[in-house]
Amino acid sequence: MNKVVVLRLIGDLESDIWVTFEWRPQGQLAEGRITTQLAPNPKIVQLYSNWQQRYRNVEYIYRNPRLKPRRIYLSSKQECDQFADDLNRSLNQWLNSNHGFRRIRDKLAAQLRSNTDRNTHTRVMIQTDNPQLQRLPWHLWDFWNDHDSVEITLSPLEYETITAKPPNDQVRVLAILGNSEGIDIEPDKQHLQQLIGKDSLLEFLVKPTREQLEASLRDALGWHMLFFAGHSSSERKKDRMTGRIYINDTDSLTIDELKHALKTAIKNGLNLAIFNSCDGLGLGNAL
Repeated sequence: MNKVVVLRLIGDLESDIWVTFEWRPQGQLAEGRITTQLAPNPKIVQLYSNWQQRYRNVEYIYRNPRLKPRRIYLSSKQECDQFADDLNRSLNQWLNSNHGFRRIRDKLAAQLRSNTDRNTHTRVMIQTDNPQLQRLPWHLWDFWNDHDSVEITLSPLEYETITAKPPNDQVRVLAILGNSEGIDIEPDKQHLQQLIGKDSLLEFLVKPTREQLEASLRDALGWHMLFFAGHSSSERKKDRMTGRIYINDTDSLTIDELKHALKTAIKNGLNLAIFNSCDGLGLGNAL
């Protein structure tokens, strides 16, 4: 039986973080719970900021190759890689050396060792509302190196499970191909066509207008899966993060602006939404 373990984090990197760890078989009640603290680590905040700035510089140079010589691009990429290594190293030191967190590491290891069936998988849910903690590369914790049957996911502290209608007959997929300046989304299109198969309906919207997108989402026949490929961004709106997708060369929409059309799509059977785009944390929060 597959398992679910939850790491619930309350706080931020500049103050103590309360961590609650619980484990359970999938679909069942928790079998145990441990609560402890993680010490502050403001250094990680600065390291992440350094890496993010260099990454965006590299991205800009890559998308505008005529503006900078190739040697400048290579130098910037090497600097970006170095900051990524520094962030990774600091994250591992923080998680591995924290005394209070050791109980959780030991219990998590015991839970993963108990997976004697090679077909058993464990989903690790990182639950937090703090953007700094959400952005950390949790998948690079070297603890996972000895456990290859683990899937790491992010979740807000509070959420509501929505029961969607199961497909009655043909699976319907709506694929939106938005602004793709500087990136190649043709492989996305090809992979979708291969995966969906002939027994399902796959409809592409290429650089749609807002009106076209909303009309498609409200289609009375409904969609079971929504896919988006293109550019996106995260932005702060008052006290929360939201996301923006760039649907064509001139127009963009926030998730809030699509809220009513998405609610209609969910009512009509939408089960899954996939956004294959950059800086998508705000999209996940808004959804």
